Amino acid sequence: MVRGSVRVLFAAGLVLAAPFFVREPPAAGDAPAVIRIETSDYDLSAEPYYGVAAGIFARHGIALEFLPAVEGGANMIRDVGAGKADIGFSNLISIAGAVQAGQPIVLIAPAGLYERKDPVNAIVVAPSSPIRSARDLNGKNISSPSGPGSAGALAPAAWIDQNGGDSTSVHFVTGIAPMDLPAALSAGRVAAGEVGDPQLTLLRQRGEVRVLAAPFDAEGDNYLLAGFVASKAWVAANPELARRFVAAMTETAQWANAHRAETGRLLASRLKLTQAVTDAMSRTEYAETLTPETIQPPLDVAAKYGIIKPMKAIELLHP
Repeated sequence: MVRGSVRVLFAAGLVLAAPFFVREPPAAGDAPAVIRIETSDYDLSAEPYYGVAAGIFARHGIALEFLPAVEGGANMIRDVGAGKADIGFSNLISIAGAVQAGQPIVLIAPAGLYERKDPVNAIVVAPSSPIRSARDLNGKNISSPSGPGSAGALAPAAWIDQNGGDSTSVHFVTGIAPMDLPAALSAGRVAAGEVGDPQLTLLRQRGEVRVLAAPFDAEGDNYLLAGFVASKAWVAANPELARRFVAAMTETAQWANAHRAETGRLLASRLKLTQAVTDAMSRTEYAETLTPETIQPPLDVAAKYGIIKPMKAIELLHP
């Protein structure tokens, strides 16, 4: 796996690399700085929870205030831009689209990588569905967490086209929560849906869905799926706190990647899952750094489909 060597944070026109921007930790008597953070209910976005449980954020003088979980990266970007959250989790495609639209946000830390050997997302159908191929999805409705123009719609579209179907005939719909997908499939509201772990494994173990494909394979291997964004105004107003957050995320990624059993128990407790689910599900490998090599592949696919204009990975890292 390519991890890279530099986590980059652009703020106030300065390029800051992790080995140089970590200052002395706050004194023991100092009150921790509060960061309001918005994530979703996936292992992919759970890294901050793990860092809190491991005491990493406390060591960096940070108290994370977790806001209610939100579905859809575009929604979390909206909340960060509106000042409802200081930092938010989002898929890379929604981040790129927001940056190109002129929204004043900056990608400050990576989340998980996509690895073909252990896919964390799937296109699923009802167990008795006649759909067996990409071509069978032509003309159908597919549930996507963020709807058209998102990573959850882009990957299925690319997979459909690469495997003999026609994504232009498919209709992507949003607003269906992962655990409500079986009912939507049964009622015929959608013919398929894109869902990630742990909900994917839970639905499979209940026998409520059948996996059709791993759609994110169509975008490549070992690339960044998502990250954490902040508004440029927040970073400019809190440069030292932003630096500490980035440093804590780097340390958390290292810890979480090396402690799968512990993070599995934490995820099970937080989402009220059985140990059988967390033991069986695909686990996220967290990126320790932001690197152009892991950011570029999904941007290229998104540009091909007209979701964003062609762009270089470095553009997400500039103010």
